[in-house]
Amino acid sequence: MAIAFILVIMMKIDKVKADTCPGIAGSLALLKNPSFALAVIGIFLYVGAEVCMGTFLKPTLAGLGLSEENSALLGPSLFFGVVTIGRLVAGSIKLNPRFFFRISAFLGLLGVGLMMMGSQPLALSGVVLGGLGFANIWPMLFSITVEEKPESASELSGLMCMAISGGALVPLVMDSLRDSGWTSLSFVVPAGCFVYLLILSFKGGNVRA
Repeated sequence: MAIAFILVIMMKIDKVKADTCPGIAGSLALLKNPSFALAVIGIFLYVGAEVCMGTFLKPTLAGLGLSEENSALLGPSLFFGVVTIGRLVAGSIKLNPRFFFRISAFLGLLGVGLMMMGSQPLALSGVVLGGLGFANIWPMLFSITVEEKPESASELSGLMCMAISGGALVPLVMDSLRDSGWTSLSFVVPAGCFVYLLILSFKGGNVRA
């Protein structure tokens, strides 16, 4: 991180200053466009689903018979490790962004679905597949949305960054289901988030790889 920080400081970037600074009213007005509103909701649900995975993987795997140590290692540690690898590898994959978004949403949904099966081997497979699916949803959805109206990139960026509040709210729904006795089935919450993302990934018509 220190090396990256130094390299960023040394970079020479030609800055372009906007004629007018983005305002709250102008930013919120963009939500009148269904495409932007749906994308912001998508970010809200994606971040919420990711926090659900990070929070509840360990106790879920422990409930399937893994030790506390292995539950932590093969749960959130493995999940975020795969997410990191997926984001690093994605830069070398040449695919249409919308097509890549669809693949990621499908893998994420498949991974979360396996967590609901109540089987230890399937759950561990779900951790890996889910990590690959979760890895690039944020950058794909973010870039696709901003490219629709690059002149409003600042406003759209602000809206989507505000949508990370889903990470605080969505897990509350999953936690309430677990408190009601739904352990593995509580993953229906992140699964529902990824159903939305998968549907959203088909917005814009057919794409080619």
